[in-house]
Amino acid sequence: MRVLAGITTFNDEKVIDQCLGAVGGQTRPVDGVLIVDNASSDGTLDRPFPATVDVIRHGENLGTSGGAHSAMAFALEHGYDWIWLFDADSAPRPDALERLFEFHDRLAPSEREKVHRLTSLAIDVTTGQEFHGMVLTERGFQHVAPPPGADFYECIGTIWSGSLFRAEAVRAVGLPRIEYRLDWAEFIYGYKAAAKGYRTYVVCRSVIDHNIDRVPTSEMYTRYRFGPLSFKVMEFPALRLYYIVRNELIFWLHEYEGGDISRMRALRSSMNWVPKHIVKYLILGRWAQLHATLRGVVDGLLGRLDRHL
Repeated sequence: MRVLAGITTFNDEKVIDQCLGAVGGQTRPVDGVLIVDNASSDGTLDRPFPATVDVIRHGENLGTSGGAHSAMAFALEHGYDWIWLFDADSAPRPDALERLFEFHDRLAPSEREKVHRLTSLAIDVTTGQEFHGMVLTERGFQHVAPPPGADFYECIGTIWSGSLFRAEAVRAVGLPRIEYRLDWAEFIYGYKAAAKGYRTYVVCRSVIDHNIDRVPTSEMYTRYRFGPLSFKVMEFPALRLYYIVRNELIFWLHEYEGGDISRMRALRSSMNWVPKHIVKYLILGRWAQLHATLRGVVDGLLGRLDRHL
């Protein structure tokens, strides 16, 4: 089985060598490496790469979805059997790929044919946070809380980084849509695979170190006080807010095809923070965040994947 490691980069000159070294140092070696660069303006690509490393450079930043799309398309075109995706700020531990295939080999042959994605457990090196997968519930997308010591679990999807996709399943499901760019794309893609009968597993003994550039992780929320009143505000940049709002709205209103979960109940539960934050950003004069959130609402309601902030 031939494995392509696809690494998405954007201004990652500080960590690209560490990521490449970790990918190239696997106990079960990869068979090729592809760097998909999202129009970096630093020195990410200003270095010699081994002959086994191919490079695709996008003319603009297409986000993690664009990186995943290009890596998968390259793998299918060049006859790879598996595509192992990474953000450049991730580094797989030496036995990460070996552990994924050990799990795969334990599955019954009929179950192997249903695999869409095997995913390493990503752990933030600065906080120790584990990035677990999500499932669909009556409250929308919810993170899985696996029992301590769990060897594996199933989910709809998890972050792109550390995800090993089976090429045959990718052909059947189709490539991820570039237009989503950022947030929710990996979960929407997992939903589409599940709708076709494919399965995603997180293999907890296969680990990747995430945020290896050690960018300080700020709190997601800040509390503001006005006399006796106080409220918390989500501290995402405007660009992220736009895609968080737009993409989840598009999923529930235009992608979700029904089933046991009520579309409107899940939408109300998962998006109830949006009108509250519109008011909060207005009170605080956070004009960039306010504009991004409102644009995300409008484009999400209209299903405008062709629009970007």
